[in-house]
Amino acid sequence: MEVTALFFSHLNRVNSISSVVRTITEVKHKWQDLQLKSKKKESERNRLQNLTGGGPAPPALTPLELKVISIIPKVACYGIPGGIDTDSESSVQIPDMTNLPTLQLPVSQINENEETLCGIESRPKEQISPPSKNRTGKTVESDSTSKLLIIEQEKLQLKKRKIELMEERNDLERKKLKFFELIAEKLSVVNEQ
Repeated sequence: MEVTALFFSHLNRVNSISSVVRTITEVKHKWQDLQLKSKKKESERNRLQNLTGGGPAPPALTPLELKVISIIPKVACYGIPGGIDTDSESSVQIPDMTNLPTLQLPVSQINENEETLCGIESRPKEQISPPSKNRTGKTVESDSTSKLLIIEQEKLQLKKRKIELMEERNDLERKKLKFFELIAEKLSVVNEQ
C-alpha cells in the first residue's frame, strides 16, 4: 500500500507539470524501465572494473542512476555475496578399483552347465540384431528433402527434353539446308542451259 501511495503522489506531481496526463501503469512502467537500465549499466560497470588490462574507464553513472541504484537492494545489482554458482560442474572422486581382490578358479572347476557362485546359470549370449534402418516416422527435414529431390528430378527431365528438341531442330535445319542446296543446284543447272 505504501508503494502505491508513493506512485500516486509521483503521478500527481508528473501530471501537474506535464501537458500529457499519465496513468499509474505508465508511471510504474517508466520506473521499471529506469530500474532495469540502471541495474544493467551498474552491473556492466562493475564487471569492467574487475577486468585487468588497459583501456578506457567504465562510463560513470548519472546522478539519477546513482539514486535509483541506492534505492534498489544491493542483491538485485551485485548478486548474493559469497554465493556459489550452481551451474558449474563439481568433481567427484571415484576410488581406484584396480586393487580389489579377485577370485580365480582353475579351468577344470568351471563347467558351463553348473551354477556360478552367485546362483545364476551361465547361458550363451543371445545375438541382438541391430535396429533396422527403416524408420516409419518422417521428419520435416526428410519430407522437404524428398520434395527437393523430386523437383531436381523434374528439372533434369526438362533439360533432357530440351536437348532432344534442340537435336530435332538441328536435324530439321540440316534437312532444310540440304533442300536449299538441292534447289540452288537445280537452279544453277537451269540457268546454264
